Amino acid sequence: MNDAGKRPVEGVEAAELRRSLPCRKCRYDLRGLAIGGVCPECGLAVVDSVRAAIDPMAGRLPRLTNPRSVGNALLWLIMCLDAAAIVLTGRALGLRLDALGRPHLVDMMPRGVVLGAVLVAVAALPAVVLLAPPREAEGIGVVRRNLWRLGGGLLALAAGAATAWALASELAAFAEIEESLLLITLALGIAATMLPLRGILQTIGERSRQYRTARSERQRAIDMVAAAVGMIAGETVRLAVRGGDLGILATLGGTIAWISALMALIGFGYLTVNAVWIRRALRRPPPTLHELVTRANTDEG
Repeated sequence: MNDAGKRPVEGVEAAELRRSLPCRKCRYDLRGLAIGGVCPECGLAVVDSVRAAIDPMAGRLPRLTNPRSVGNALLWLIMCLDAAAIVLTGRALGLRLDALGRPHLVDMMPRGVVLGAVLVAVAALPAVVLLAPPREAEGIGVVRRNLWRLGGGLLALAAGAATAWALASELAAFAEIEESLLLITLALGIAATMLPLRGILQTIGERSRQYRTARSERQRAIDMVAAAVGMIAGETVRLAVRGGDLGILATLGGTIAWISALMALIGFGYLTVNAVWIRRALRRPPPTLHELVTRANTDEG
């Protein structure tokens, strides 16, 4: 444990826990024990469980006006993006398999499902409103700019999906490249939403120690943008050499695009987990040291 983790509990060894706190090791209820003591079940120092329970860094951050609504809005936003990505890649994958003589998935996901991506992108807009801080809050300028950009990104995703559906439905030339249209639409939507979402996650996510300290489990928005670039580059190559004598390049471009799409879907899964962490921390914030303990002899005399 570093000094920052030790400092909040220094000098309170004589204090007693005045609310239930499970032992970090065996889950025994430590209520009534002195911080300087040990768990009677497993012998772990009580102070270790206290350090694991409190989060001084989150306590120093400005309080959110409605943390529950913010947590719910963030999770809803990510879930809507998940749904849009699944719809667009599902339809595109069905077209890819259909070209290989396996039409089962494309029959299950007709062209009309693309409009589902439009609906969920629009359904995510109320979450942007709920994420906005009050006007009197400090440092709201950057957050509000990111929220405006995020709202614009959601509208761009909805417009792109609607355009891809309309072009593929009305024009045979575009129907032949519908798979590429869908993947490029998703890629542009990812880039338009992940860049502003990056700053929002950094601001809100600092209140979750699990999110703040995660390494491999924490999804970086820049990695999602990199996957989007791979999708656009791969599909651009495939479209550029389509029908020519460079079939190997078309295959390579398609492979790059689909690997990037798979990485983006995995990234959305991690983002959902991250949003669950943040929502949990906002709905049930960690206790402060003052809430956990009471000085010995404070009730005497």
